[in-house]
Amino acid sequence: MSVFTPVAPVDLQDLLVTLDLGAILRLQAITQGVQNSNYFLSTTRGDWVLTLFEHLDHAQAQIYVDLLIQLHAQGLPVVQPCHRQLFTLHDKPALLVPRSFAIPVQEPNLAQLRSLGMWLGRLHQALRTWNGPDHPRARPWRQAQAAALHPRLAVADRDLVRWAEQIDLALAATTWASGGIHADLFRDNVLWQGDQLALILDFYVAGRDALFFDLAICQHDWCRDEGGVLQPVAWSNFLQAYEQERPLSAAERDPRTQHAFAVVAALRFFLSRQHAALQPAAPGVQVKDPQVYRRILQVLRAESP
Repeated sequence: MSVFTPVAPVDLQDLLVTLDLGAILRLQAITQGVQNSNYFLSTTRGDWVLTLFEHLDHAQAQIYVDLLIQLHAQGLPVVQPCHRQLFTLHDKPALLVPRSFAIPVQEPNLAQLRSLGMWLGRLHQALRTWNGPDHPRARPWRQAQAAALHPRLAVADRDLVRWAEQIDLALAATTWASGGIHADLFRDNVLWQGDQLALILDFYVAGRDALFFDLAICQHDWCRDEGGVLQPVAWSNFLQAYEQERPLSAAERDPRTQHAFAVVAALRFFLSRQHAALQPAAPGVQVKDPQVYRRILQVLRAESP
């Protein structure tokens, strides 16, 4: 949630009248994140989060508004937008949602991991028949991104990416249980009240893909230590809770399958973070460290079955 597009209080006055949300008390930019421009908004009627979509047009962004409305109606812990149709702000599609004061966790405990696994299983069941777009960071994107980065990578990184791409290619040769995936379920995108999961945020790279890809993304951010080493107790608790909602196939339970998905998930985030790190620095835009996923790829390569 970086800030690419400046917004002033005067820009929101007509919208707040239309939505009957009161008068502005405070507008504060949110500097964390990398995709869209986001602001905390306080009015005389409550607290809200304003998002300007920087890389999606109205039609593309509306898909995700409709998805949030659908999931909220099914009882999933997601925000309910303040309006059914996007509005335009500074020529960008924009969305206003209620602000939650629940908080993310940095060191999840086993109860929280079980809660996360259960809710992800429910989310996947709800999205099995979702007629949304393909995951935008699926294999065609990874291929193109790796090719574009290749001349700019260190020799060791080129070798690591080539190794991961071979696993990506082999994984694509098999048909896996698929449906809508969140695709960005990091710790900062999940809010908690104690051990109770309160809200899942940021569905804006969601798309259809292999469901286990989502589990591998969670494995890296929720179940590995700072050195990239998997914590087996954390992972098993997460998986057991997930399977209460969506049992895995025998192939998905195979350690070789889980290793392959872990490689591809790490490749996806190494490529996107490395690309961002090589761009000229821009004020107000957060760049996340690709070293996190370089370490995970190195660990996975050393553990190759």
